[in-house]
Amino acid sequence: MDNQPIQNPDPVSPVTAAPTLPSEPKRSLPKWLIAGIIVLVLLIVAGAGIYFLGKNQATKVVTLSPAPIAVLTPNPTTDPTANWKTYVNTKYNYIFKYPSNLQVNADVEGGCTLEGLESCRGISLNSVRVNLKGIPDYHMGVSVIEIANSVNLKSIADSDKLNNPKALVKTIKFLGLDAITSNSDGLQTIDLIKNNYQYELVNIPSSKLDQSILSTFKFTK
Repeated sequence: MDNQPIQNPDPVSPVTAAPTLPSEPKRSLPKWLIAGIIVLVLLIVAGAGIYFLGKNQATKVVTLSPAPIAVLTPNPTTDPTANWKTYVNTKYNYIFKYPSNLQVNADVEGGCTLEGLESCRGISLNSVRVNLKGIPDYHMGVSVIEIANSVNLKSIADSDKLNNPKALVKTIKFLGLDAITSNSDGLQTIDLIKNNYQYELVNIPSSKLDQSILSTFKFTK
């Protein structure tokens, strides 16, 4: 065998380790961003809780007891004439009330001799005056006058205008009946015809007492 020279293998180059890169420091979130995220999460949780709580309460049926209602009882109206005396005329079928501190003066048939009354118009069958004791001035008067068939409200009104041209004469309703009222010198006269008689009521319109007495006048038939 031929002796061949032994060749040395190629030298192995040393392996050079890759340089170690320095690790980058970990970045942390800013504290204000973390705080904002926490607050946002809390708001979402709270909002969800309020939503579901309100939804559950909305499904509940709540029965409310009605509040008590105060009922006001009106005070009964006091009748100022409740304790007054009552004058009753059974012959000419009328009544009225008057205060106890007043008196009723009535004449006899066919006369006009009332206290404080000088004359009567027509033939007076019955005249009544309500006045203070001993004082001729009266608060209200009622006269029942005999009339002819030809007498009516128009003739009474014409007579009132003839006797007192300044009088304010007009037609009214009194107790549901046609009547004539004549106002002059602070006095009011109400004339109406019923049961073939002329009833004449004299009063003072401005006097509350007169109007109270007049309000109690009524016919019994």
